[in-house]
Amino acid sequence: MPFNPLGNFDATAQFDPRVVAKVRAFEATLPQPPAGHGLKRIYAHWTVSTQGCNFTDYNGEAKFVNGQHVLALTHNPLDEISGYNSSPEIAGTWHRNTASIACAITGMDGATETNYGPDPVTVAGLTYLCGIMGAFAHRYGIDVHARVGPADATAHADNNGDEVNTKGEWNLLTHGEVAVIDGYSSERWDLGSFVPLPSGLALTPAMRSQCGDALRLMTWRFMLALGEPAKH
Repeated sequence: MPFNPLGNFDATAQFDPRVVAKVRAFEATLPQPPAGHGLKRIYAHWTVSTQGCNFTDYNGEAKFVNGQHVLALTHNPLDEISGYNSSPEIAGTWHRNTASIACAITGMDGATETNYGPDPVTVAGLTYLCGIMGAFAHRYGIDVHARVGPADATAHADNNGDEVNTKGEWNLLTHGEVAVIDGYSSERWDLGSFVPLPSGLALTPAMRSQCGDALRLMTWRFMLALGEPAKH
C-alpha cells in the first residue's frame, strides 16, 4: 500500500460546531486593518517545540495546553504591512515576511522525518491550524484557494531586504513547500508529512504538495463557515 503523508487527516471532514465557534471568537480578536492593507499570503509552520510554547516569530499559533486546544495571537499582523508602523516584523518565513501572515501548530519537539517524538502533530491540532489560518484569511480577505497574481508577486522581508518573486504560487503555502521553491528543503520540512515516514522512504516535493493541498482545502472551508469575508 502506498505511503499516505496525510495519515488520518481528512480535509473534507465535517466540522465540530464548537471548533467553528472557537475560530469565530479568535477572529473577533484580530485587529482592524487599514484600507488597502496589502496582506496577501499565509505561511503555515510547525514550531519544533513543546505543545504549549509561545513564539512571536508567528502571528498566530494553534496550541494544545492543559488538554485543551487554544488559538493564540502571538504577533500583531499589522506589523507585516510595509510602512504602516515602526514595529518589527515577524521572522517566520525567510525572505517572505512583509505582507504575509505566519501561523504555526505547536509541537514536533526534537522530531525527525521518521520519528515525531513526544509532541507530534495530530489530526485535531491540524484542524485547529486550519481554523486559525481561516480566521486570518477571512479577516483580511486572503483567498487561500487562489494563486498570487502579477500585481502582488514581489514578496520581501524588511528584516533582510531580499526579494522573492511569488507569481503563480498559492496564497497559502506550508514552510515545507516554500523551502522547496526557495532552495532550502533540507533545512525546513514543516508540514511536509503529517505522519512519520517509514524507514528508508525520503520526503518528496509531491508529499509536501499533497499536505499543502489538504491544508488549503480545509482552511478555505473554514473561511466559508465564517461567512462573507470582510471588505477593506
